Amino acid sequence: MNDLKGKVAVVTGAASGIGRGLALELSKEGCIVAISDVQADGLAETASLIRRQGGVVSTHLLDISKKDDVFAFADQVASTQKRVDILINNAGVILVGPLKDLSIEDFEWIVNINLWGVVYGTLAFLPYLKERTEANIVNVSSTYGLIGIPLHVPYCTSKFAVKGFTESLKLELFDTPVCVSGVYPNLIKTNIASDGRYTGLDKYLDINEVQGKFYELFETMEPGECARIIIKKAIKQKRARVLVGKQLGAIELLSRVLAGSYYRLIIKQMAYKLFGKETFRKMTE
Repeated sequence: MNDLKGKVAVVTGAASGIGRGLALELSKEGCIVAISDVQADGLAETASLIRRQGGVVSTHLLDISKKDDVFAFADQVASTQKRVDILINNAGVILVGPLKDLSIEDFEWIVNINLWGVVYGTLAFLPYLKERTEANIVNVSSTYGLIGIPLHVPYCTSKFAVKGFTESLKLELFDTPVCVSGVYPNLIKTNIASDGRYTGLDKYLDINEVQGKFYELFETMEPGECARIIIKKAIKQKRARVLVGKQLGAIELLSRVLAGSYYRLIIKQMAYKLFGKETFRKMTE
């Protein structure tokens, strides 16, 4: 799908970050964009930016963890636009903390958004996408959908699940007009970290200080650049797996080449540097 002019693209989580970047870049490509988010102000700002550059956009206040609302969203977009060509399941949240300090409700919260939101969106829009001669589903996972990270057990669980869902769906839809792609961004300059939930960490350390160290250790990418890579590789080139981030290829390779021993490398190069060896041990003992 090289020429996107006139295509109808749906982007969830479009109030900021990667979602906003995708909405803006798709609009520049000539797409009619339907955007959703739970953040009304951010959603309105994204729509304003799109209209300012001459684009056509509709906004939809939506909690993707609510199944009936997602299906109603799909019906509304299809009814209004008469077609849906591209679905990008981008919306997601982060939860950080030692597993011992997390509740079942914490786990359910993140899985309902990060996994079920992708499943609901896919199932709701799939019948409309299949009506097209060419269509795309793009599911945004994470670096942490490829490798495990300490203190991110629920987040990694949800993002690994998105990877499995996406790759299985890719095979199931192989002989249909719908191309399925999984996207695995590394560190992108978004609000996901500042808007995330941090449970139990404040007993051991200053969260703001740790976030600062995190971005010092690793390079980050602007959302617009990330969005352009996704559009080029996932939508236009129809790649099954799109890695976004300067260090991600090396990280993913190490996880495969080193197999079981990469865990020790992650602990030494990330956990100990971020939290300190003794603090990390206290958090996880």
